Amino acid sequence: MLTIIAVSVIFLGLLFYFVGTNKITRICDVAGIRPHSIFMYHGSFPAILAIAPPLILLSLWVVADDIVFNTMIKARFPEGLEVEGRQTILILLAQIRNIAEGIIVGQPDDWIIRLAENLSNWRNTSDTIIAGITVGLSVICGLFGISRVKPEFRARNAVEALLLTGLGVCSLIAIITTIGIVFSVIFESIRFFKLVPPLEFLTGTVWNPEFEGAARAGSGQEGMSAYGSIPLFVGTFLISMIALSVSVPVG
Repeated sequence: MLTIIAVSVIFLGLLFYFVGTNKITRICDVAGIRPHSIFMYHGSFPAILAIAPPLILLSLWVVADDIVFNTMIKARFPEGLEVEGRQTILILLAQIRNIAEGIIVGQPDDWIIRLAENLSNWRNTSDTIIAGITVGLSVICGLFGISRVKPEFRARNAVEALLLTGLGVCSLIAIITTIGIVFSVIFESIRFFKLVPPLEFLTGTVWNPEFEGAARAGSGQEGMSAYGSIPLFVGTFLISMIALSVSVPVG
């Protein structure tokens, strides 16, 4: 559904591009004058307005959907449910999402199936709403861009300003993402070394990590977790030596 919405917005953008170029061409032919900018910019301006804001809104809506739906699902967990740590909640949410998408493994509880049905209905309603809003916003922005198309309109300057704004936003997102990754690594490392002594991690010879709920899911060995990093270093060194032994002679 989201793919169809995005493709529809792009199609509308292309439509506004041709409408913009045809409008400025017709005006200039009738008046016998030349526009400030070449025809391509007069078509690109409404096209960018018809595509960029709706797709940004669609992306934000998708992110908000996951947050809101997860909150709604957790609020509907049975009152007597025993939850052991955050990983258990994540496992339950993943199971409910899988069932909502038609992936059923084993015999899930009735309340899990019921929540999966609710999630599926919520998603359908959300997709319908965002489809109307996105397409409507695309049409409104495109019509606004078309209304600005005139021979004296500085279309090239406007298009360049939109592109620079987009590049600036992308750069800002990249910077914020990098900062978030750095802080995430720092905080998770601090949390890890509170549970595993640094000396044990650096000198341990066994790497057998476990997570909360692994034993309950059938893939863990309770009490057998170990976090020695020497096997990781040895494996990395071995792979590097094998790669070098092939790449260096071949050149």
